[in-house]
This record gives sequence, structure tokens and C-alpha cells, in this order.
Amino acid sequence: MIFLLGCSDFYHNLIPSGENRIISFEIDGQIGEAIIGDNTIAIITEHGREHKRAIPRITVSHKATLFPITEDHMLWMFSAINTREEFEHIWHEINQSANLDAYLEDMIRRDPGFRVPVLDKAIDFSGPVIFLVMSASGRVRKYSWIPASSRANGKIP
Repeated sequence: MIFLLGCSDFYHNLIPSGENRIISFEIDGQIGEAIIGDNTIAIITEHGREHKRAIPRITVSHKATLFPITEDHMLWMFSAINTREEFEHIWHEINQSANLDAYLEDMIRRDPGFRVPVLDKAIDFSGPVIFLVMSASGRVRKYSWIPASSRANGKIP
């Protein structure tokens, strides 16, 4: 007696992915691939190149959503945020939150004017930048940008 079993993606396609990672990150002047850790992004850039404002090219996990936590992006995404002070308060809350899944979900639910983020505005990379990646199942991962310039030995400071 021979049994043949087949496998289908039917159930896999019904269950949302839990992946919430940045897969690739690139900005103009970058040397080589970005170094992407569990919660950090670092690149090496051409010597002397500053990235005051750039639009990065970022790829995230399948069905995940990228949230750039910058003033311009947050003011566009959330109609409830109207001032720089409100943005700075939220930025600090995100840095301190022990449960980003619940925090971001609550922000989205409370804002009837919420818009899905679009990465079409330049970001000031001269200081710290936070990116959140939300999986299709609602799990959130926080990434911090680490500014790094190229060095002769190619190591990140």
C-alpha cells in the first residue's frame, strides 16, 4: 500500500506572518551592504559624506509594515499628532515602552485619521533615528539607526 501526501500553501497563506525584520537598507553614498542586527542598522559611508537628509531604500519582511519614527512621517501618519512637542513625547514613549505591540496598536486604533506610512520623505540621519517594523500578526520590532562613517580599517565605531 502506498500513500501519497501533498502539501499546500493554503493554510500558510491564511495565517499572518510573524516576521518583522528589516531585510535590506541602503542610502546614497553607502559602501557595501548595511549591517542589520536584531535591533540596529549600521552602514559605512564614503569618507566625509554626511547624511543630513536622505530617503532610504528599505525592504522589510513579507507583509510587514515599516514605521519611520521621524517628525515628518509621524505628523503625516497620525492626525492626532499636531505639534513637535507631541511628536517628541511619543518618540520618548516609544524608546521607553516595554510593549511596543500594544503601544503602536493603541495609537493606530485611537486615531481615525491614521494613514499607512509611506517612505517618501527625507530623513535626517545626522542623529539617532528609530524605525518600527510591524508584522502582519501585529508584532513590533524596534530598530535604531547607528550613524557610522568609513574608516581605513572598515570597522564601525
